[in-house]
Amino acid sequence: MNGENGSMRARWFLSAVAALAVMGGALAGDAPSATNDGEHKTVITADQLIVQTKGDPSTVTFDSNVVVQDAQFEMRCARLVAQVDSRTRRIVRVDATGGVVVTQEKRVGRAQKATYTPEDGKVVLEGDPRLESPEGVVTGKAITYYRDSDKVIVSGGTRMEFDAEKSKELNKPRP
Repeated sequence: MNGENGSMRARWFLSAVAALAVMGGALAGDAPSATNDGEHKTVITADQLIVQTKGDPSTVTFDSNVVVQDAQFEMRCARLVAQVDSRTRRIVRVDATGGVVVTQEKRVGRAQKATYTPEDGKVVLEGDPRLESPEGVVTGKAITYYRDSDKVIVSGGTRMEFDAEKSKELNKPRP
C-alpha cells in the first residue's frame, strides 16, 4: 500500500466515523448538540472494528458489546453496520442488531433491530420494539420514526399503556 492510498483510506475511515456520529443523533431523533468547546463528540466502542473499503457500498462494522455515547443519547447493541457510498462517503444505511437499547433522558427504545436510512430520515425498530417514557409504553410489530417530520407509525399488534394521571401531571404548563 503506498502512502497516498493509505492516507486516502485513513481520511475515508475518519469520514465514516464522523458520519456515524450524525447517524447516532438521527437514531435518537435529535440533531447533534455542541459541547462547551463547540465540538460535537460521539464515542463508539466495541470489541472489534472491521472496515471493508472494497466494493460499493463500503462497510464499517462495530462488532460485539457496541456502545455509542453521545451528548443526546446512549445506544447499546451487539453489532452496528454502516454502509457508506464509496464515491460520496455518505452513509447509505445503518443497521444496529442484537438487543438494541437507545436511552435518551427519561425515554428508552428497545428492539432486536434498528435500521436508519438517511435519505428519507427513517428509523425502523423491529423485533419486539418497545418505547418507554414516563407517560407510558408503546409496542407493536414495527415502530417507524421519520426524523424530518417527527412522525411515528406503530404497526402490527399495536399496544399503548399509559397512566392518565401521570400524563396530565407531566403535560401541565410550567410557570
